[in-house]
Amino acid sequence: MNKRYYNKNMKSKPHNPPRSKFENIGQLTGLLDCNGEEIRTGDRYCYHGDNGVVLWNREAGMYGLYYGLWYGDKNPMKAENYGKFDPIPSDNGARMQLVPFISS
Repeated sequence: MNKRYYNKNMKSKPHNPPRSKFENIGQLTGLLDCNGEEIRTGDRYCYHGDNGVVLWNREAGMYGLYYGLWYGDKNPMKAENYGKFDPIPSDNGARMQLVPFISS
């Protein structure tokens, strides 16, 4: 068999890294809000005056508040669709600043 022909057809295609279980919507985060209730991924919160969604960040390896949804993106539950990220400390030090967002 021709080695050049073999390598040309056996090239692997680029693929996305596997998703983490922390990225699932509705996953318990282990973080508490100002009312003492546990936060789940996908919940909307107000943190330091910014309203956003709590999601897992792959690069930082921690939960945070995503806001600044890009126009035209249709899935607000994906971290890739947001422009800004505020990390939430995992030691519950910012617990009193996490207020549930209630839309009127």
